[in-house]
Amino acid sequence: MTSARPGSVADVPALAALAAACNPSPWSEAAIRGRIEDPLSFVFVLETPSSEVMGWVLFSVVADESEILDVGVHPRARRRGYGRALVQVVRDEATARGARSVHLEVRASNAAARGLYAGMGFAEIGVRRRYYRPDGEDAVCMRWDAVDGS
Repeated sequence: MTSARPGSVADVPALAALAAACNPSPWSEAAIRGRIEDPLSFVFVLETPSSEVMGWVLFSVVADESEILDVGVHPRARRRGYGRALVQVVRDEATARGARSVHLEVRASNAAARGLYAGMGFAEIGVRRRYYRPDGEDAVCMRWDAVDGS
């Protein structure tokens, strides 16, 4: 697996295609571009040696908090550690920028993602009822605290 690199505007079409392959309500190209251009948002990508984007993470850092806004791994690249690597990038980058916690929401039915986050020290802190559109699925809110910097 290659290491994550910062995303750029040149990645927008590939990131939008990946988001569509991973999510029933994906980010649009315009929304992704807006986040890449936002100084409080950060995008990192994982790609194959042939430069095919296999995973991405989008997060923000405001004051001492970070929020994972989206993370996705191409369906054919799952179970290879890409998701874990991307979440670790967020923890590292966010704490380097002064964040003391990382928050996220995950679909209640996404057992694989919930297990990954729990295994990386994220705790379930609440539920947002009927959060996801268009299906109205609940979101499980999770938080990781950088108490010891790890």
